[in-house]
Amino acid sequence: MSIAINSDVLVENFVPGKLSSYGLDYENLNKVAPHLIYCSITGFGSTGPYSTRPGFDVIAASIGGLLNITGPENGEPCKIGVAMTDLSTGLYAHGAIMAALLQRMKTSKGQKIDCNLLSTQASLLVNISSNFLNGKKEAKRWGTAHESIVPYQAFETKDGYITLAAASNRQFKILCEAIEDVGSCINNLAAC
Repeated sequence: MSIAINSDVLVENFVPGKLSSYGLDYENLNKVAPHLIYCSITGFGSTGPYSTRPGFDVIAASIGGLLNITGPENGEPCKIGVAMTDLSTGLYAHGAIMAALLQRMKTSKGQKIDCNLLSTQASLLVNISSNFLNGKKEAKRWGTAHESIVPYQAFETKDGYITLAAASNRQFKILCEAIEDVGSCINNLAAC
């Protein structure tokens, strides 16, 4: 407890209630260190039916819907190559802690921050949920493609993959001109 008195921020990543058994929950620490910013990072929040379950990136990504939209079209779900939900939750926690520190400068009081993987995952899919809520458009897997921008995906070539992204008419025109130049070069190697 004495370390809390001299600390600005405490970040913990235990299942809710675990630190209470050691007397290190927010309520107890707030009594001896009312200036302390106490940030809890959990899988599913401090209340609710899943609150006592441990959280893992891939589970939050699955429950939150990310795995429903990743992977090849009509294929199985694919986990993305990094722990994006974990990393994003850390960034959200960072932002919340910075805001709490600014607030403390005005009030001299700390506060409890509750960040969790599932809430982060839901926020990261705001475009998907907006499409469903506003237009009843259910998300699907597109592989590397985009549902409304073409070309905006990876294409297999003889010696690997190339990813093209032409998100505007101007970019598409530039891409077409570049492809035409390459085609001319290939058809007339002496001119290149």
